[in-house]
Amino acid sequence: MSEHRFFLLPLGRYAKESYSCIFGQSQVVEVMQEIIACEVPFCPRFMRGAAVYGEQLLPVICPEEMLGLADPAEQGPYRQFIVIRSAAVDPASGTNLLAMVASSRGLQIPQNEEDKNLEYFSPSDQVPANGGLLNGIYSGQGRRLISIDFDRLLLGAAMEAVA
Repeated sequence: MSEHRFFLLPLGRYAKESYSCIFGQSQVVEVMQEIIACEVPFCPRFMRGAAVYGEQLLPVICPEEMLGLADPAEQGPYRQFIVIRSAAVDPASGTNLLAMVASSRGLQIPQNEEDKNLEYFSPSDQVPANGGLLNGIYSGQGRRLISIDFDRLLLGAAMEAVA
């Protein structure tokens, strides 16, 4: 049996808990240091704009803003942009939907065995704002690991674009 790897993206703190976003190995397509993102008017606050990736225009998402974990005092410039693959398929092209995740802290690979022993929690009332876009929350190594439902988020955006 092969070992499934995952990546952690530190987000911030809420109610004395430290939060990170968790990504499966198959979700992470590329990590980039710099991009040019254009603002998109009337988008939710967590949508930082759109950026060109290859021949596609991808939404740039800030998970800290989405989850209500952004602290203006701690937030610096974005250090990394992580291109992620969704399991959701674009209804027009038949390919997996992609997005960019903006990070001011940087993607990490868990080093401890303790990080691999996770306990699942229901998303309800575990973070300040989740908007129904969470798959679940896991507890490990004294922090909460959040799995965002990028499939639902991106498929909703794709369906709006097609309509």
